[in-house]
Amino acid sequence: MLTQKEIILKTIEKTPKLLENKTELAKLLIQAYPILFTTVESTRSNISHIFNKRKKKTKDNNNTVLVFSCFHAPYQDNRAIDFLKETADKYQPKKIISLGDMADINSTSFHEVNPNMSSALDELDAATNELAKLYKEFPDMTVTIGNHDRRYARKLTSGSVPSRLLLPLNQIWNTPKWDWVEEIYIDGVRYFHGDGASKAHLNAFTTGISHVQGHLHTEFSLQSRYIQGYKKIVFGATVGCLADPKSLAMAYSKNARFKNVLGCVIIKNGEDVKLIKLEEKA
Repeated sequence: MLTQKEIILKTIEKTPKLLENKTELAKLLIQAYPILFTTVESTRSNISHIFNKRKKKTKDNNNTVLVFSCFHAPYQDNRAIDFLKETADKYQPKKIISLGDMADINSTSFHEVNPNMSSALDELDAATNELAKLYKEFPDMTVTIGNHDRRYARKLTSGSVPSRLLLPLNQIWNTPKWDWVEEIYIDGVRYFHGDGASKAHLNAFTTGISHVQGHLHTEFSLQSRYIQGYKKIVFGATVGCLADPKSLAMAYSKNARFKNVLGCVIIKNGEDVKLIKLEEKA
C-alpha cells in the first residue's frame, strides 16, 4: 500500500496544476483515499510540509537525474559503463534511471534469429555478467521496463505457460536493489521506455507534461515549447542508446539510413536538460 506522501507526490507529478489549489487537491485526495486522508485541514498541512521540503532540495540544486536507455547486454558498447561512471562523477546525479532494454535477449526474439549468435543459455549468462558490472557501479537505479525486457515473459505466454512461473526481473538479472517499473515521474517529468508510444516531443506538447523516452536508437534529441494552455514550457527528450552498433544483435540496422546514437541525458530540477553524446570510436 502506498503511503500518504507517495500518493500525494504521484498525484501532483501526473497533474502538476493541482498544486495551485491545495484545498481542492485535499478534497480530491479525501474522496479517492478516505481511509488515509480524513480532513481538509490535515491533508493541506501534509501537502505543504512535503512540498516545502522539496523546494529546499531544489534550491540546493541537488535534484539531478542521469538517464540512459537500451543497454542491450551483452551487446552494449564496451565503453558504456565507463562513460556512465564519468558522467555521474561529473554531474553527481541524485537519481539514476534506465529507460529499459537492459538485456537484448536476441535468442528468444519473435523475429528471425541470426544462427551465428549465442545460444539462449550462453546469452543469458553473458548478459548477467555484463549487468553485474553495471550493478556494481550503480546499485540504486530505477529501470522502466522495455520491450526487450519483456521477451522472456512473452515467450512463456506464447507457449501457454502461466506467468507466475516467470521469475521477477530482479531475480533473473540478480539486481535486488534495482526498481523495475513501467514508468516514473520526477519533478513533473514522465520517464518511460516509449515502445508503442508517440515521439517524446509530441507526447509533451499534447499533454503539457515533459517526457523522456528511449526505444528509438537513432534519436538523440530535445525539443521544447511554451504551451499556452498550461502556461509553461515543456520538453520532449529522446536519449539514444548504448548498444554497440557493430554487434550481431544490431546487424538488422547495418544498412539503415539513420545510425544508432550513443549517449545519455542529464536533467536538473525537471527543466535543465543536457544531451551528452558518447563520441564515436576513432
